[in-house]
Amino acid sequence: MPEASASVIINHPAATVWEWCQDPDNVAAYLPGTLSISSDGKPMAVGSQWSGKTRVLGKTMDWTGEFTRVDAGKGTEFTTTRSAFAMTSWTELEETGEGTQFSFRMVTEAGLGGLFGRLADAVVTRSYQHALTGGVEAIPDLVDAWVADRA
Repeated sequence: MPEASASVIINHPAATVWEWCQDPDNVAAYLPGTLSISSDGKPMAVGSQWSGKTRVLGKTMDWTGEFTRVDAGKGTEFTTTRSAFAMTSWTELEETGEGTQFSFRMVTEAGLGGLFGRLADAVVTRSYQHALTGGVEAIPDLVDAWVADRA
């Protein structure tokens, strides 16, 4: 099961970061290859669904999934229910002395389901890890801009 993860410290309280995470557009901004994400219009809760479009190695895939765990201000678990590849992701928030540690982890079953072949899946996983790290490292600036726009 290929896995990619990244974390970063954000200089805002967990409640602020949590509120930022509620907007699918904000999540799409840091997830590599994500072209769009939309919600079912319901508040984020267990059973609420998000759908999206992701592009990987020139292939565009639609997906839908649902939140299987939502701990307000602390984290989520999200699993695809309709997708070319089965995926589960976790987002965790933890208050630290330096700010809020934001951690994201994604696990896919059998690479991308053999979508690109076993060897290519290993390359895609390494590439995704690199891009995810860059995306997550951009979150502090994204949250800063979001907070400034709301002021």
